[in-house]
Amino acid sequence: MTGALSGSISVTVPGDGSCAGSWSGLHKQPQSFDLSTDWDLIYGPGYYSAHVLGDKFFVRTTLKCSGGTIIRMEAANEYNKQGGTHGVAEDGHGNVFKVSVYN
Repeated sequence: MTGALSGSISVTVPGDGSCAGSWSGLHKQPQSFDLSTDWDLIYGPGYYSAHVLGDKFFVRTTLKCSGGTIIRMEAANEYNKQGGTHGVAEDGHGNVFKVSVYN
């Protein structure tokens, strides 16, 4: 993940190759997709409402993989601290991922 308030993100997914997309910090969360249930699945019941909803630093993006898979990702940094960015992602195959960004 590159940039401070916007940039690019890339990951490698076994079987789907490299995946890339752009991101920007959002002040308003568009509803193109919603991964709130994935946050609660990965981090515990009620986590999304308590720690993500309304977060000032929130990213929602779509990554396109060279193998054809699309990954939808959300990330947040509740306290806007270095190393505090984390999130969730899901692909078109029903897989859910925990996201950790070391920034």
